[in-house]
Parts: sequence; C-alpha cells; structure tokens
Amino acid sequence: MGIFNFSRHVSKFLDNIQNETQERFIKQARKKGPDPVIARMSKIDKEIKELEKILKEY
Repeated sequence: MGIFNFSRHVSKFLDNIQNETQERFIKQARKKGPDPVIARMSKIDKEIKELEKILKEY
C-alpha cells in the first residue's frame, strides 16, 4: 500500500502544478489578450474543474 499512497501524492502534486500553470496563463491572457480569448480560457478552466468534481465522485 505504501507505493499506492506515494503514487497518489505524486499525482496530486502534479495536478496542483498543472492547475497553477493554467491559472497563471489565464492571468497573463487577461493582461495581454482580447476579451474573447480570456472568456474562452475561463470557460474551459471552469469546465475542467466541474469535470474533476464529477470524476472524484466515481
């Protein structure tokens, strides 16, 4: 069971890094990009979070 716990922690760590990177890109786009791009990126981010929530239930 030790390996499975370790694997789960590594996976969670990498997911957190990915989420932080996405948020950073969205913040940069807000500063530089046109409004439609920002809106689309925010929508995709919201959909990803909703999907993750659904997947955690199963």
